[in-house]
Amino acid sequence: MSRYFFDMFGGSAHVTDETGAELSDIQAVRRQASMALAEIAAEVVPIEDRLELFVDVRDEAGARVLKARAIFEMFQ
Repeated sequence: MSRYFFDMFGGSAHVTDETGAELSDIQAVRRQASMALAEIAAEVVPIEDRLELFVDVRDEAGARVLKARAIFEMFQ
């Protein structure tokens, strides 16, 4: 198991993960990143018509191993 850190970005907000999570492989990292994006999306109400949310995943050495993005668009 390795420790991975999930830094989150949305609009002008940025949250650096100081705790991380112990995960078994890259597939577990991908699932955790997807769940993190879903959690952010559930808490954020887009003010503008388009909002991009990002999760950067770092390993214990600080190297980025994955970047995930979700885009929300509002249409009338």
